[in-house]
Amino acid sequence: MHETIGRSLSANASTVHPDVGLHKNLENALKALTSGESMQPNEAFSPEVNARLLVAHENASRAAASAPPEVRPNVHRLLATSVRAPTAAKRVMWLHRAADTLTTAYSGVSACRAGCNHCCFIPVKVSATEARVLGRAVGRLPAPVETHRPVHPEGYESPCPFLQDGSCTAYEHRPAVCRTHINLDVDDLLCRLVPGQAVPVPYLDTRLFALASIQIEPEDGAWADLRQWFPTKA
Repeated sequence: MHETIGRSLSANASTVHPDVGLHKNLENALKALTSGESMQPNEAFSPEVNARLLVAHENASRAAASAPPEVRPNVHRLLATSVRAPTAAKRVMWLHRAADTLTTAYSGVSACRAGCNHCCFIPVKVSATEARVLGRAVGRLPAPVETHRPVHPEGYESPCPFLQDGSCTAYEHRPAVCRTHINLDVDDLLCRLVPGQAVPVPYLDTRLFALASIQIEPEDGAWADLRQWFPTKA
């Protein structure tokens, strides 16, 4: 789950969405959740990537500061409504409205563009509640948890099950984690997947969405990757 813990939704621009699966131990995972990940160059990265990492924080900070001041309270209000909603469908609906409000505010400065689908090849962990709502929308039941097999999406060989011909076939119903996955850099350079490398990306800080998602999920441990909820048919 490329997601979060409490901080300003106006963005700590150097924070990348922490994916606990990329960390070797709990200490590193908790550090990423509270402080974000380093945007420092690495000798394993290409010269082009390292040059960009030197200015990525500045690029993202400038983009993050461009959002109208009313965005943060509006998003907070929608998230609070989501948590209090009486049914799962309504909780997810308000969660998605909050996500779309946030995304719209940054659409003019985000590096994300139609046709860019690097994020469709990385882990996408969602709750059982969102999986069921998505399943109803697309006419497909999520696979029961007990049938899930381990998945290891590490690159372009393991796409999201809803990606076809370079586009998302469930775009209008996509989970909040997809809606809020916003690259605040100037282009998609740092998003491009490189085998064996976890290049940091200056994503918008959306940790409050993770907290809201956890609050609207009544089942303990009911989280899995979209590839597990909706396995590709053989």
